[in-house]
Amino acid sequence: MHYTVTLRTMSFIFYEDETLLIRASEQKKYPGIYDPMGGHVEKDEDVLDCVVREIKEETGMDIPSLRLCGVMHVTNYFGEDMILFVTRSYLASKITPQPHEEGTFEWIDMDRLDTIKVFDDLKPLLRAVCALKATELFTGNIRVKLCFFRTPCLFACVAA
Repeated sequence: MHYTVTLRTMSFIFYEDETLLIRASEQKKYPGIYDPMGGHVEKDEDVLDCVVREIKEETGMDIPSLRLCGVMHVTNYFGEDMILFVTRSYLASKITPQPHEEGTFEWIDMDRLDTIKVFDDLKPLLRAVCALKATELFTGNIRVKLCFFRTPCLFACVAA
């Protein structure tokens, strides 16, 4: 039997030293948790087209430039295994989107990251994204344990 995964995207949007995160609504599986934008890749959809679509759906923003910066293999995320395509983009001006059914948007300064509720893997993942040079891409895996906030991460940076 073949192993099946879901294709998903995770998008970090930056303005200066801040990243735009969404605080999950009470209707989500993880209420109150801050997370970047993202979603499922549709059948026959290009990964970067998915990123543009998800950001537009969730924030209403058109992102002028974005870059694939990582590919992660995630196992047992709420019972789902996935390949996660991680992108980053930079804005010239700070725009805060209106609240969405997914949650409320907030610009988070990197120094404040340790003071908000996030999945354990988000901090090292975000730091890996920030540390990359323009020509680098990271790969790795995340094995999500049953304990909600304990997700050991392994990262390896390779030249693109």
